[in-house]
Formats: sequence, C-alpha cells, structure tokens
Amino acid sequence: MRITILMLCSIFLTSTAFADIASLKGQARFVSDAPAEKINGTASGSAQLTMKEGKAETIRGEILFDVASMKTGNKMRDEHLRSSMWLDLAHFPAISFKIEAVTKSDDKMYKVTGDFTLHGVTKPLTARAKIKQVTAKTPGKGLQKLIKVETEFNIALADYKIEGKKGVIGNKVGKEIKIKAELRGMVK
Repeated sequence: MRITILMLCSIFLTSTAFADIASLKGQARFVSDAPAEKINGTASGSAQLTMKEGKAETIRGEILFDVASMKTGNKMRDEHLRSSMWLDLAHFPAISFKIEAVTKSDDKMYKVTGDFTLHGVTKPLTARAKIKQVTAKTPGKGLQKLIKVETEFNIALADYKIEGKKGVIGNKVGKEIKIKAELRGMVK
C-alpha cells in the first residue's frame, strides 16, 4: 500500500514538475447584433494555464470571465444582464472555458477544444486561437517569458438556456453572441 502511494506521488510530481504555469489577465468583448439593437460589451477575465516545455499544444487550464464585470455602456441594461432572467449573477458568477486540447491548425493559429460553461450549462466548444509566446526584458525583472492568447467564437443563447424577457431575444438581443477575447501574462 505504501509503495502504491509513493508511486502515485512520484508520477504526479514527475508530470507536473516540468510544467510552466502562466497567469493571464485580459478582457472579452461581446457583440449582440439584433434587428432592433446592436449591443457591444466587455468583461474582465483571467486564466491559470499550464504548459510543458513551452509547447502551445500542451496548454491546459481554465479561463474565467466575471459576470459582475460585464459592461455594455448602459447601467440599467447591465443590471438586467446580471439578473436571474438573463445571466443570473447570484447563481452563476463566472463564465468559464476549461481547455482540454490544443492542436496546431496553421502557422499562426491553433484549435482549442474544451468545455464552455455559461449560465450553469456546460457544452463542448472548439475555437480558433492565436497563441504567441515571447521572451522580453521587463523592468526590474530581467528576461521574462510572456504569453498572449486571442480567440473569437460565437455562442447561441438558447444552447445555454438563456431565455431573457419574452420577445427580446431575436428582436433587441441577438440569438447568437459574438465573443472576442484577449488574455496575456507571464509564464513562470
């Protein structure tokens, strides 16, 4: 029994000992384009990612966007957005994307696959992303490995059981929301 526990600990330490950890911060921009109104908004985001040997294909982790930080330029609309009828901030304070796989699709782009959770509903999602890594000199810290992730994808509100006020989705709020996110940070 003791040998089994030691072997499991050894395997765990070996698999994580060579992983870099990246802490990222950034913003998502979202657009709802409906016949009666076009809504542009933002939300603050963060991510904790791991990556082995600097290879983008090994990135795993979770990206979170704070529902409370969402802004559309109209305070009343922002409150409606956070209400139980829409995103329900009280029960679902974050929108998340848990990265399960990253594959290179061409010279500058990757396909990132994982589980996207919104409004308590989790669905698989694949999005194209630009992942850029550089080593740069930073004031007071010397050379640092930096990473930047940019992605763009659409989601359908109905897929995440967001119904809103009757007659609003499809008229004032788009059935699909376009999301563009950019996060950047240091790799440790």
